[in-house]
Amino acid sequence: MTAREHIRDEDLRRGACVEEKVLVGDLYRASSHAPRFIDRRKLPQLAMRSDPARLLARPVTWGLAALLVRNDMTPRSERVLGQAKRLLDPVTADALIASLLKSWDRTRHHGGYAWIRRAIALFGGDRTALAISEELARWSSERGAARRHVSFMMDALADIGTDTSKMVLFELTRAQNVTRAWERARNLVKVMARRRGVRVQHLGDLAVPGCGFDGHGKRGLEAAGRQLELTLDEGFELRCDDPRTGERFACPADLGDDPRAREEWEHTLGAVAKAVEVQDLRMEDAMVCGRRWSQSDWNESIFDHPLMINYARRLVWGMFDKDDDLVATFRATEDRELVDVEDDTFTMPMGLTVGLVHPLHLTREILAAWSRSFGDYEIREPIEQLGRATFVELEGRFEGVTLEGRAFRARMMGGLWRHDGSSRGKLELTKGFGHGARAVLRSSPGFTTWRHRIPDQEVVSIELKGLEGLRADIARSETIRTLEAITHHAVQ
Repeated sequence: MTAREHIRDEDLRRGACVEEKVLVGDLYRASSHAPRFIDRRKLPQLAMRSDPARLLARPVTWGLAALLVRNDMTPRSERVLGQAKRLLDPVTADALIASLLKSWDRTRHHGGYAWIRRAIALFGGDRTALAISEELARWSSERGAARRHVSFMMDALADIGTDTSKMVLFELTRAQNVTRAWERARNLVKVMARRRGVRVQHLGDLAVPGCGFDGHGKRGLEAAGRQLELTLDEGFELRCDDPRTGERFACPADLGDDPRAREEWEHTLGAVAKAVEVQDLRMEDAMVCGRRWSQSDWNESIFDHPLMINYARRLVWGMFDKDDDLVATFRATEDRELVDVEDDTFTMPMGLTVGLVHPLHLTREILAAWSRSFGDYEIREPIEQLGRATFVELEGRFEGVTLEGRAFRARMMGGLWRHDGSSRGKLELTKGFGHGARAVLRSSPGFTTWRHRIPDQEVVSIELKGLEGLRADIARSETIRTLEAITHHAVQ
């Protein structure tokens, strides 16, 4: 008996049921056709759903990879893939697809799009979604075929359907440097929202992944037979402890000879980092554009969410009446209580909505009081809020100023200024501030979003439309703040 046959028979004997034994045998037979363009030694090992702690021998992985790459659609292949979908541990299968995606891209997209799209639809999960996010960031900066992959992967993300994949799609709605990707992502998000019967903004709240943490920011991690505990603190930092001994582990490498536990910790670190990156942008946009939550929606999507609760703790929130006037301010504490600026218990008044406070909402006294409170408790804001620079005078401030093209595009597109097209040598960018209010900036000679070389832009005019009162002050201040950040790139 060869060593390969011995390993196969060992896997077959350990199968928990007949179906698992049949699946292992089928995958071993398919492994002889494993694709050569993949470094098989680097593919992650699979496990059964019934026993995810025990990894199967590598030929099982090679067999599944061979079936996916061949994509022959025969009844036998369909049966084996259906069994694999049902019986294999979804975490290890997801890790395999993420690895195959990278191999597919590294080998100049071996075999075209069909097989990798089907593989993602069958077995893709959070790990695959994060791998797609990494690849998209690189593809969007390249030319030619790489740009086509961006639009193709939009549909792949929609196929995955997890909170993380939806969150990546929301991130891509900001990618206006790739017009087709941006438009495709926006359309897919709208379709998802319509199917759920919610607004796009609310879908964005529902798509924030919990990364496996409970309401107290804790989750279990099994490592070498020990039950450890991962904790997410209010600074979005992860720590790992053994509740029985009190031992603390500084990094995944400290877990020793348990590759599954190390990979799980590393994946959680990456998932939290990506979630925080996207939510920082969403929260800043919500503050600037005056987004309001109902009290029930805020409790569900912010206060009771294991990750978003940290935004409730580290930012100042306000209660707004039907005229959008600020009535009261508050924040959440580490003990999951609401307090006002004096640290007194705060109760939400009935009939009011919740929103992030912009510094221009606050009087100097209240702003100073909140700043002292945050300083006393050493609270670090995830986005610039209390210390945010505000500006007053816009008229004539930037007209005629010529700004370096690439810096202008990066800052304006990143700040969700919408590219409305270039015509007759002029560009029009629009930024919405809620309730139909918007700022419109025109520059010359304009540019198209997909070009790498962006000509220097001369600011022709800036106009505020549909704005009045405090909302106009905020729009004016934020427009100035965006352009001030680019002025050091002004062309002399």
